[in-house]
Amino acid sequence: PRTDGTVSFGVWPGYETYVETEGTAVRAAILPFAAASEGAVDAMGRIHLGDGALPEIRTFDDAGNLDRIARWSAPTLDADPVIAALREVAVAEIDGGDARRFVEAQYDALPEGRKLPAFVQIRSGWDGELWIQSFALPGATTVRWDVLDRDGVHRATVAVPMGLNTTHFGEDFLLGTTRNALDVEQVVRYDLDRASEAASSDR
Repeated sequence: PRTDGTVSFGVWPGYETYVETEGTAVRAAILPFAAASEGAVDAMGRIHLGDGALPEIRTFDDAGNLDRIARWSAPTLDADPVIAALREVAVAEIDGGDARRFVEAQYDALPEGRKLPAFVQIRSGWDGELWIQSFALPGATTVRWDVLDRDGVHRATVAVPMGLNTTHFGEDFLLGTTRNALDVEQVVRYDLDRASEAASSDR
């Protein structure tokens, strides 16, 4: 801890943004695929941090001391085709010439040859588990979540339906919300079979 009572967990990158200025006017947008810092706190009070640049999470105690570094295998995917797909969707949804130009400029300014982030979200689950969400690929029906046990050992990879806003990771279930064709929000529970890490839904 510092002398003022605060605790430092190091320096971590923020979201990558695209910025335009004209006179005193400033417009900015967060890029939808760039690696950024994510964190979670588990039931034991440990703090888990990572920035998505690598499939790696650092775990600290509440005094800021590094407890462990957990790593797992994750696919390394080129960002270029994903960026092109996201650009096409974003431009199609914009009504207005200046707004469309701003969106196009965001994507056109990106350098080629980038990789997608190793993960985009960390969530704390049952018994000290960590659930780590991969980047949701355009057009996919599921999104990959890697599960680390309380000791940081990779336990499973689970395919979760796209569009599910997962709110709770339990011992034998996932709980979240989704929207139907009429844009009505629904609460959905998926049962987890720990033997096979399979999931079945119960709305």
